[in-house]
Amino acid sequence: MSSKITYTVVGAGIAGSLTCLELVRRKQTVRWIIDQDRPACSNVAAGMYNPITGKRFAKTWQVDTLQPFMENYYREVEVLTQTRFLYPQPVMKLFTDSSEQDRWKARSNDVEFQRLALPLNPDARPSGVRDLGFGGRASR
Repeated sequence: MSSKITYTVVGAGIAGSLTCLELVRRKQTVRWIIDQDRPACSNVAAGMYNPITGKRFAKTWQVDTLQPFMENYYREVEVLTQTRFLYPQPVMKLFTDSSEQDRWKARSNDVEFQRLALPLNPDARPSGVRDLGFGGRASR
């Protein structure tokens, strides 16, 4: 006797993978269509996220709610799948000019941004990455 497929999910990025996981956890039957030869953002970005984004160094939308939820949820998924895939790492941003450096200095006085970012340790720069002399910051 074959099961009736109630959902079809296309793609194995973060959204497709977590959608399949949640449907299976809810005892739904799922057909999962994956084209491993097709380029995808998740293959390159691998789930990277940054709490501070853009030219104006804005806090990512709902980061205070989403980041703790995401980290807890991914830890649960790691236990469920017996796979480790969450490796929190700081994101380094080297400033390209003095105006970018000035924008960051203005933002860095805000307590909310101090919680999300650190001053850049010059020794932490990977070899081969050129610092233009304006410094930078690292997101937590």
